[in-house]
Amino acid sequence: MKLVSVIVPMYNEAEMADTFLTTISGITQSIKKTKKHIDFEIIAVNDGSSDATYDILKKWYDSSDNLALLSLSRNFGQEAAIFAALEKAKGDAAIIIDCDMQDPPQAIFQMIEKWEEGADVVNAQRKKRSSDGRFKRKSAGCYYKLLNKLSDKVHYPHNVNNFRLLSRRVLDVVLSMPEKNKFLRGLIPYAGFKTETVEIVRQKRQKGKSKYDIKAMVRLGFNGIASTTTKPLIWAAYAGIMLCLLALLGTVALITLFSFGILADYTLWGVICGLGFFSGIILLFLGIMGFYIGKAFEEIKARPLSITAEYLPVKKISYD
Repeated sequence: MKLVSVIVPMYNEAEMADTFLTTISGITQSIKKTKKHIDFEIIAVNDGSSDATYDILKKWYDSSDNLALLSLSRNFGQEAAIFAALEKAKGDAAIIIDCDMQDPPQAIFQMIEKWEEGADVVNAQRKKRSSDGRFKRKSAGCYYKLLNKLSDKVHYPHNVNNFRLLSRRVLDVVLSMPEKNKFLRGLIPYAGFKTETVEIVRQKRQKGKSKYDIKAMVRLGFNGIASTTTKPLIWAAYAGIMLCLLALLGTVALITLFSFGILADYTLWGVICGLGFFSGIILLFLGIMGFYIGKAFEEIKARPLSITAEYLPVKKISYD
């Protein structure tokens, strides 16, 4: 027998929890009929929801044998919720999926097929994401191009989010990485191993609203870059050298112009504007360095990624 752990983080998903759990239960039962050697555990994470999400999950837990319920003490964010569940996963493989139904759970069957054929990582890649706005599509494309440019040897697949299958050995490697600022989409490609892809069509969210606003996306993006590369710090050093050279050339030019009496009164304002521009660039790169220092400070504090308030394990799975 093989066990597959399905990881589902939820934050204020009362409108979608029933729909998702009904769908995922039907899909897992269907797979078990055709693959009798596979069983499932579903680990639902209540990430500090303030609506009725916990109550719905508790009702499902009371009537289900293969559902585990993990509740965090407050909202720690999606990455923390996923890692809290991955640490509890007992499966030979783990599948991470959101409950908004935008990524079709039906793709799980194909992912398991790829895994049984020898893949350690199976990415669900969106061949269409027309349900997302134009800005989100363009910004995501530019972000992953930048991330891959910054990376030396690791390739980060485009149009792939957290909907993936991880074999047990990949999962163990990812969980063994000690950093506190976790970026799952970066850690999985870093781990390597044989990777396959299944194509999906991203759907529109059926109910509720996305919890990823612009602020959350920007924060995740910066965290991803800081977690995967230090090249922006090198760029800051290069920019500093260039600014010093420009300042030196500018000083020589000003002295020369003053010597020949060419400068007019308005030149002073030009100098002020130039200094303001270069000062802004310097402050920008100081901000980049400060961001990395802040990340280092978070690592030094070594606080837990999340705090569990309650964990209700599965009651019965044939794997046991």
